[in-house]
Amino acid sequence: MNECEHAQLVSAYHDGELAVALRAEFEEHLEQCASCAAELVYLRELSRLLGQLAEPKISSHALHRLHRGVDEASQVGIWRMARTVAAVAATILVVCGVWMWLLSTATAETGELSQWERSALQQEEFLVAENGGEQLAMWMIEGLTGNNDHD
Repeated sequence: MNECEHAQLVSAYHDGELAVALRAEFEEHLEQCASCAAELVYLRELSRLLGQLAEPKISSHALHRLHRGVDEASQVGIWRMARTVAAVAATILVVCGVWMWLLSTATAETGELSQWERSALQQEEFLVAENGGEQLAMWMIEGLTGNNDHD
């Protein structure tokens, strides 16, 4: 195992992925670091041996099955993602439902309704055209935050 701090550059150097300036600097390093030089020799020998291997023969039937398997695998990923998104949405729905139930139970226990809830229950009509619904929005915010100073 190469413990040199430049070890991660050996593979990039071997593959010709280093910029010209970095490549020249790494070549100087190779002259001084036996560990990196040995790793480069190993990679070159491995590449040579792999290059000598014959390409495996595969029948058209097996190739077709392989392509179909890849297509099916990509579809499985889409369905897995859809199930995950649906599970997250269902969880949010349940949490919000429980929160709304707890909120309504707490309101029922205290017997107090906020101004916007009283207005909604009395079916008062707000002059939305005049104030743009700002008063209703303020009452709702106050009711949800528990700050009923302006009722």
